[in-house]
Amino acid sequence: MESDTSRQEREQDRRVSRRDFLHQTAVGLAAAGIGSAALAAPPKSRGQSQQFTAAPGDDAGTGMPYIGIPACQIRISRVMIGPAPQAVQTRMIQYGCNYLHKVDGCGSQQFLRQLDWDFFYCDVVLDKLNRDEVIQEFEQRRSKAGLDVVHFFKIHATLKTPEDLERYPSVFEAFQTLRDQGKTKWLATSLHSGAEMLDACVESGLFTQIQIGFNPTKISDQATYRAIAKAQEKGLAIVSMKVFMGGPSKWENNPQVRQVLQQYWPEGTTAAQAVARWNLAQPGITAIVPACSNVEQAESACTAVGAQLQAWEREGVEALGAALSDSFCRSCRHCEGVCPSGLPISDLLRYRMYAADYGEVAGARALYHALPRDQRADRCSDCGACEEACPYNLKVTAMLSETRRLLA
Repeated sequence: MESDTSRQEREQDRRVSRRDFLHQTAVGLAAAGIGSAALAAPPKSRGQSQQFTAAPGDDAGTGMPYIGIPACQIRISRVMIGPAPQAVQTRMIQYGCNYLHKVDGCGSQQFLRQLDWDFFYCDVVLDKLNRDEVIQEFEQRRSKAGLDVVHFFKIHATLKTPEDLERYPSVFEAFQTLRDQGKTKWLATSLHSGAEMLDACVESGLFTQIQIGFNPTKISDQATYRAIAKAQEKGLAIVSMKVFMGGPSKWENNPQVRQVLQQYWPEGTTAAQAVARWNLAQPGITAIVPACSNVEQAESACTAVGAQLQAWEREGVEALGAALSDSFCRSCRHCEGVCPSGLPISDLLRYRMYAADYGEVAGARALYHALPRDQRADRCSDCGACEEACPYNLKVTAMLSETRRLLA
């Protein structure tokens, strides 16, 4: 394992590089008259090369690696921007991020209109299933963002089983209508389900981008790795969400995790960066979309991805994933087939995670109360069938009880 001295020297070099970059960015923006808004995109000629390549590279000269999506013939930053305070998004743009996930939640119309949309890309997520309702939802989100075109039409969490790809043709009809009108370009989906659904989406030929929950707790999930490899062969983008397994605030409450952190990251400052690097080091992972609620988290994510994952970091990250294995739901949905009440357990545990781990109580409560009453956690009979079916030994009934307490 690398010595503590070498590790500290490397971290110091990284901090110096970050300061130099931010200083240069601030000087350049001030000279351009843009000031603290930091809305200038990297040069188009450097971001869009004549000869397309999918290989990662620092196309914009910012230190941010970019990677091609062959199915779309575009190049995107390996870190995506998600909904966050505008200062966070501004800083991520300074670092070279050029993809905005859930763009209607990514700042004001004035902010978004100042971006160079020959270089930037975006999506909106859509939760409806009826054709007309999907179109209405898309138009509401596009109108809120104030954009003429939203590049990726992303179906969000509503497709849960392979059968759903044929069960809801009206969703795809809505996409075709909007694409024909020039309002969107590519079809994407965000999955909260297991490897079988991922594989079905890859095989369907419908999607150019698939967003999945992926992190070191998936290390033994060979079916997911096979599906990702298949997606890579087809030139599709696989975007990793739920990258940090609940996040550092959750880690600190777990004695096993604290022990791993003390062993590998005694200062407690770089474990999250190592997790980000681990994700992007996995073959077939195109980009990550980290949840960044403040500028410090944004800087941490953006500066992490330019460095190579070290052997000791890989070992530590995988130990971290093992320590979190029995407390992180992978949304495999094995439990749902045996629940006598027919509860959407995976969704319920996801809403619990939003509230308990991310601190997004209001949003989680709104999602919870949007469920029919007979699908909420208070209908759980504590029979324990879900725990017996869980391949990861999660204490599902206790987690459902916590869901009731937090969100009812």
